[in-house]
Amino acid sequence: MRHAKQPRQVPDHVPDEVLTLLVSGVSEHAIAALGRRLRLGRAASLTADNITTFRWKILDRRSVSAVVRSLQAEPIVLAAQPNYTYQLGQAAGAARPPSHGRSGRTRLSLNGSKPLISPEASGVDRDDRLRR
Repeated sequence: MRHAKQPRQVPDHVPDEVLTLLVSGVSEHAIAALGRRLRLGRAASLTADNITTFRWKILDRRSVSAVVRSLQAEPIVLAAQPNYTYQLGQAAGAARPPSHGRSGRTRLSLNGSKPLISPEASGVDRDDRLRR
């Protein structure tokens, strides 16, 4: 008897990362001290409309939820959450496009070396040349 292939479970967040919003005007020294105190490494930051989002790597084996709780107790932290990944929506029963990524998920990233949305997920064909 053949078993149906089970879909691979993809976590809804990056297992060792959290995102934070800090109060405005926090010094670089205070941000570095927060990272040291909570054993977090700053991976990236993004400022838009005078709001800075920080992406932190958890430097030990603590769970994301435990780190989020610790961050929420800090007076300079406005918000803390897991670094969620998002699945592109598709209609029920719709076929997956051939260029779609294997997992069906797109990682939104604050890391400047990675695209915000992967080309596979966006349907962009990197090999397609401009035709005149």
